[in-house]
Amino acid sequence: MNVNFEPDDIDALADAVAARVLQLLAEVRPATVAAPSTWLSTVEAAAHLGMGKSTLEIWRMKGEGPPFTKAGGRVRYNRSELDAWQRGEK
Repeated sequence: MNVNFEPDDIDALADAVAARVLQLLAEVRPATVAAPSTWLSTVEAAAHLGMGKSTLEIWRMKGEGPPFTKAGGRVRYNRSELDAWQRGEK
């Protein structure tokens, strides 16, 4: 049996499988498994907050704005910390 799939179909299937595996792992070990979108890039964080990425970059340089971390030389924002900061809790 020979089945041909388009690359987009394979990517969509891989994403669906990965999401389901993470969901199942989170049910088994909720304290140790994080969703893949827990850590956001500057562009993703800016979109999440409804602002431009340059605003976050300027705030970072001034030591202002939401908390962030550097992982492997890249700036990352934790989604729950962004939400808390936006609510005024941090």
